[in-house]
Amino acid sequence: MCVFVMQVDSYICHMCGRGDGDEYMLLCDGCDDAFHTYCLIPPLQEVPKGDWRCPRCIQQVCGKPQGPYGFEQAKREYSLQSFGEMADQFKSNYFSMPVHMVSCEAVEKEFWRLVNCIEEDVCVQYGADIHAADMGSGFPTKDNKDMFPEDEEYINSGWNLNNLPVLEQSVLCHINADISGMKIPWCYVGMCFSSFCWHNEDHWSYSINYLHWGEPKTWYGVPGECADQFEDAMKANAPELFEHSPDLLHQLTTIMNPNILMDMGVPIVRTNQHAGEFIVTFPRAYHAGFNQGYNFAEAVNFCPADWLPIGRACIDHYRSLNRQCVFSHEELVCKMAADPDNLDLKVAACTHHDLLGIVEKEKQLRKKLLDRGTMEAEREAFELLPDDERQCDSCKTTCFLSGVTCPCSPNKLVCIHHVEMLCDCDPSRHCLRYRYTLDELPAMLYKLKVRAESFDNWTSKVGEALEAAGDDRLGELTLLKQVLSMKSVLFCNIDVVS
Repeated sequence: MCVFVMQVDSYICHMCGRGDGDEYMLLCDGCDDAFHTYCLIPPLQEVPKGDWRCPRCIQQVCGKPQGPYGFEQAKREYSLQSFGEMADQFKSNYFSMPVHMVSCEAVEKEFWRLVNCIEEDVCVQYGADIHAADMGSGFPTKDNKDMFPEDEEYINSGWNLNNLPVLEQSVLCHINADISGMKIPWCYVGMCFSSFCWHNEDHWSYSINYLHWGEPKTWYGVPGECADQFEDAMKANAPELFEHSPDLLHQLTTIMNPNILMDMGVPIVRTNQHAGEFIVTFPRAYHAGFNQGYNFAEAVNFCPADWLPIGRACIDHYRSLNRQCVFSHEELVCKMAADPDNLDLKVAACTHHDLLGIVEKEKQLRKKLLDRGTMEAEREAFELLPDDERQCDSCKTTCFLSGVTCPCSPNKLVCIHHVEMLCDCDPSRHCLRYRYTLDELPAMLYKLKVRAESFDNWTSKVGEALEAAGDDRLGELTLLKQVLSMKSVLFCNIDVVS
């Protein structure tokens, strides 16, 4: 009897189906499948060190995350002193030298090396998002029991981050709720390598960060007008993550080397923030960074008048992502419009312009609703409802000017942008819930316009006074003072000089 022995290759490449080239064969540590390095897309130039996962295993991991995005809560509680001792000990041991001898450049280089390295894990801790109202602010406040005479100046200062968000020139002062992180500062206790991932601020507001003391904080920033370019670059480099979570950048969990982004044409700036320095981020400006070592910072948001149209554009963006709002932009604008005489002049002018756009859009959408056959309407005081009861079922926007309901689903509400998502009933059964009639909105606009025009008249008179010469200038400035005195408008003293 003849016996034939067939030589069978021990491993077969799952890409080409061949078993030759053993020295280029890779075994996946997840599924044990084999692949030639040169068959992979893109091909690998050499056999990687450490564990390696095939494309299919990586896709499964990205497609089915084991848990929610975020950072683990530390099991141990620290005092400020014990955290500082731990932080300094970590940095000193890591770099094998006293903390004050480690350069910012050395920490920055090592930070990005660790981010790019898949073989090494380094665990650090970050005392982030500490509510100043609960745990105390780094700035003196009126609630401080132990105050020094020199604290009085800082308690009332506009640069005190407890005051800045609610100054007259910041529209956030018209929101009654104490929004933690936006109106109420958050404090941050950092250590070496603790980081804040790429993000921009809620409602695309401005932010300001003050480093009270400690080692520097390294920042990277992208101009707000390049936000779309930045987002496209991030999605191109991590498509699986964004496919699973389109709002990934809102979760503050994604860091990427600025060099990768700059190679794709994204403009990026960087700086080291030292103790006693402020950092201001502008609307929709993405930023990220890390701490050089043990430090203490405090941050809050603010929204001057020029933010209003940007904030409205942000709501449209949130609507496209089905992202919840922190507050209702329409409600904020209408609340300011209801009391125009108490608005800062520039705020009044910008509010008028923003409300004009809101009203025009509302008119168009209500007409479309009428054309669909929806005739029933009822007034609804949306501001009296909890936010979760006036949230659009489709896009999660917080409704204020209007919403639409149907008797078939009494607890379901959609915004006027998504009436087609309400139900399958005939539109004639639907009911428009409105805060103001279309006749009431122009009246609000007119009052704002009167207030806003006083700002335009003021700037015109100032321009005429400054452009005048000789005796004419003296007369214009004197007249200007008289007008302001009669109107009881706050005015910075001008010395009239002939």
